[in-house]
Amino acid sequence: MLISWQYRDLNTRDKGEKMTESTCIKCSSHDFIIHPVSMEQHERHLLFVQCSQCGGVVGVVEDTNIKQEFGNIWAKLTEIESSIE
Repeated sequence: MLISWQYRDLNTRDKGEKMTESTCIKCSSHDFIIHPVSMEQHERHLLFVQCSQCGGVVGVVEDTNIKQEFGNIWAKLTEIESSIE
């Protein structure tokens, strides 16, 4: 599964400053994709942010839904608290 996007909204900020447009350092393209990679030996899922033109990797992010993880932790803490009372 590849997710592709283009973000070209370079609206001016409060003081009239323009936002910087993301650019690939290898080929100067402005289009990027997210490529999910599974590392089975480590049971981790990573998202590679890659240039859609040359495939150069510009970033790696763990595929973790923080809100869901906090919800799971909160549920476990609530369960522990209930068992103590």
